[in-house]
Amino acid sequence: MEILAQCLRDNVATLEGAPDYDDVMIWYDELAAEVHSIVHALPWKTILPYSYSEVDITYRAKTIDTLRDKLVRLSSGPLSNIVDIAGVRVDAEMTLHEQDRVADAIARAFGMDPVKAVKDLRVDHHNGYRAVHVHLKLRRAMAEVQVRTQLQSKWANTYERLGDLAGRSIRYEQVMGSGGWSGIASKLQQISLNQIRLIEEAKDKIAEMSPDSGYVWNSLDDLPEEVREIGYKVLEDEAELSTMLDDVEKLLRDAQRKGMEQ
Repeated sequence: MEILAQCLRDNVATLEGAPDYDDVMIWYDELAAEVHSIVHALPWKTILPYSYSEVDITYRAKTIDTLRDKLVRLSSGPLSNIVDIAGVRVDAEMTLHEQDRVADAIARAFGMDPVKAVKDLRVDHHNGYRAVHVHLKLRRAMAEVQVRTQLQSKWANTYERLGDLAGRSIRYEQVMGSGGWSGIASKLQQISLNQIRLIEEAKDKIAEMSPDSGYVWNSLDDLPEEVREIGYKVLEDEAELSTMLDDVEKLLRDAQRKGMEQ
């Protein structure tokens, strides 16, 4: 594996021709599948007893392009120290507190201390990307589990689609300008940091007011009228924002398809 890592650091342009590339990437894909199976087997009805939707758990190993980009950005270090070559994503309808509980449960499932393994990117965001990550230090390599609310997931998928069109650098570099792709990226970042964050924080507070009744839509009718009205407004804003993100991603997907056809 280190032969491959040195080859990539020396000449990332020849990534496809690296000595043991295929074997290593198959190994990482199998590692991601193993992590996925353990996470999938967790007692989700106990961890998220009030969630109205199924927990969506997927996995993947990095592609040639994303691994190349990662190694270009890194100045040194062994391949085994890159935490997200093998990655699992857990997307679910949950409050921010439930998101913390999910991340802690995943860390403990692999015998790790959540204080050390969990990385909160909801405040320390990456260009608008908000989530909670669990960095798993396994026997031979690292793996990463991304834990995201449904709104965080929708936003990330939309921004990822924009990166396919505008260049993946928008995920890592500061976006400047108000027009073109930069303008769209800047607007999406503001949506994540302002609208989505505020909706999630409001839902969290409402859920805390009636902890025995479960999540927001189970507890609103039991709350005082003024709070109930705020709650319904928050849910309405969430539904509108979710639809808007779906529409934007569809437009970006159509633009990408047309670009490929030309």
